[in-house]
Amino acid sequence: MYNPNESQKMKVNQILYTKDGRYVGNAIITKITGESITAKTDYGNEIHLSLSEISKFYHTESAHFLGQPIVTDETHKHYTKQ
Repeated sequence: MYNPNESQKMKVNQILYTKDGRYVGNAIITKITGESITAKTDYGNEIHLSLSEISKFYHTESAHFLGQPIVTDETHKHYTKQ
């Protein structure tokens, strides 16, 4: 079920760390439109995800998961200028 508060937690340029690389790789959010989130994977593939898919495939609950910042800066290859 769509919860607008959940999509407000997501940010453009937020890094999505995969829970299991056998299914999907790390990604970065490039666009948020309501309950639809567009992201680019490490390989440059554009994917469209729902919030439930993000919570199923990615770690998002920690600001510094594995010591890595959750939002990237302009040095990232898929950084989206806002």
